[in-house]
Amino acid sequence: MQEWEYKYMRRNRTLDDQEKGGYKFTDWNVNIEDMLPKLGGEGWELVTVSASSTGFGMKSGTEELWVFKRPKAIG
Repeated sequence: MQEWEYKYMRRNRTLDDQEKGGYKFTDWNVNIEDMLPKLGGEGWELVTVSASSTGFGMKSGTEELWVFKRPKAIG
């Protein structure tokens, strides 16, 4: 029976209504388009991205939980 190992990554965004661009990432200062092929090359598969949001007044935040899995090495 196949066993799996998992990797979890969190990404945070903030929204400031006074900024024109809308959401601004506050962590993961990497290019996702570069990161995903690298993780895929290591055998990781993106399973899901789960987002939750909170907000009060002029600012709100969004956190994303990225879940990856890959086959566990036997031996």
